[in-house]
Amino acid sequence: MKKILLILIFLLSTALFAQNYVADITFGSNGAVFNNGVNFYPEDVLLVNDNYYFISQKKVGKVNYTGAIDTSFGTDGFITLDGNGVFYFIKGFKYIGNYFYLYGSVYDSESSNDIFICKIDEDGNFDTSFGTNNFARIDFESAETINDLVIDADGNLFCIGSRDAYNPLPSLLIYFKINPNGTLNTAFDANGYKSLLLNYHSYGNYLYPYGDNYLLIGKDIIYNSNPQLAQQKLYISMVNNNGSLITTFGTNGSVTASLSEGAICNINDVELLDNNLYVNFFHEQSDSANGSNLLKFNLTTQETVYNIAVQYVYDMQVESNGINITGISLCEPETDIFCERDFQFRKKFLNGEDDTATTPYAYSFPTTDIDFPEYSDDQSVKIYKDLNGKILLAGVSTIYNGGSGFSAVRLQETPLSTEIIIKNDLSIYPNPFKDIVTIDGNNDKIKNIHIIDIGGRIIFSQDFSSSYISKTTVNLYTIQQPGVYTIKITTIANDVFTKKIIKQ
Repeated sequence: MKKILLILIFLLSTALFAQNYVADITFGSNGAVFNNGVNFYPEDVLLVNDNYYFISQKKVGKVNYTGAIDTSFGTDGFITLDGNGVFYFIKGFKYIGNYFYLYGSVYDSESSNDIFICKIDEDGNFDTSFGTNNFARIDFESAETINDLVIDADGNLFCIGSRDAYNPLPSLLIYFKINPNGTLNTAFDANGYKSLLLNYHSYGNYLYPYGDNYLLIGKDIIYNSNPQLAQQKLYISMVNNNGSLITTFGTNGSVTASLSEGAICNINDVELLDNNLYVNFFHEQSDSANGSNLLKFNLTTQETVYNIAVQYVYDMQVESNGINITGISLCEPETDIFCERDFQFRKKFLNGEDDTATTPYAYSFPTTDIDFPEYSDDQSVKIYKDLNGKILLAGVSTIYNGGSGFSAVRLQETPLSTEIIIKNDLSIYPNPFKDIVTIDGNNDKIKNIHIIDIGGRIIFSQDFSSSYISKTTVNLYTIQQPGVYTIKITTIANDVFTKKIIKQ
């Protein structure tokens, strides 16, 4: 009997804290948006003041929180950088000080790839005081690009990228600074940039502030007698604000970690959380269903925690309770008449294991074609979870005889499956919170309060049986880890109220 009871308790707790997601019906049409004929492949997304901003290779787009393209932004919702024989390739963007900084490479008929940076505001207006004719354009007399930037302590743009020289010269990881007005900061280096080369080719991809220093993150390639067995490595260097290597880090300021051997690797995303780097990279394995890997590297021990193969991960978002993932499955041309894929969302724990408490989600855009009523090819390539807990999946869709274009789906978490929210008139504020949370029962007497983490563990509890107050303030300073928690309040009438709260 005791064994049966324990099993029932386990099943109940699993159901109680399982996370399931459904389409958010406040977004688009029942949670989905399909923009037929809008040729836009999203490569990054930011949410600013309840508007989504997207970049593609050449464009910037704006979509409001309900999923509609903001046609007042640029031309019909998009700004295209190309023009007058100049071609831009956007690598990324950051929102800093009320401006979006767009950056990447640019070329025209008279020059090879140069670096460009420009600034636009939330309404799509260029900062005309930045650079020349709205653009800062930097030429280091080879083929260069910028892949990431941050603002340093002096208000300068601290940038990382690559300089691809011509054979037999190697490629270099380069880093440099841009003054607030868009000019090159030659005080950082007389040549305009500093460079790092570990082996034959070194590339710069991401840059993160790390205490008073900076992490330069990229890829390094080691060739041997057999080019097919080239070693691809994650390359991490630590430098100070002046760009000098911190020699106490790794070996003379740099460490490496193996990505893959005998396969061309492309680093797709890097995120930093609690002294760990989480890396998503693609590898050239055309015969493998697992076309990408997730790697976790601990900066304290300077060792790889894991390097695991996963089904194609196009984007990830790392938070304190796990890794949110979107991607696609490979087509099977030998058996499939059409290439049919779905928007996908799934989750892993930070230790690399699958989060089995979170149900994977898949969405296929509907079609009205009589012969092929179920066919659409939907590829979700970007993911963004906001402070409301809603998850945006964005990508492109092709519907059989229905066109193709930019598409998106937004998800929301379903209510806890076995606990009914009985009380709806209690107030909890502020949310998000730092330490202090006020709970107002609106004349309902509070019996007890529990705070529950994502794994279902009670990490804070307080009992009011001796006082039965209707309003109280609790100090949750003991909760150190930012993230989403559940607060459960029981009244003296045994009514129950649950709500998601966010620790900043």
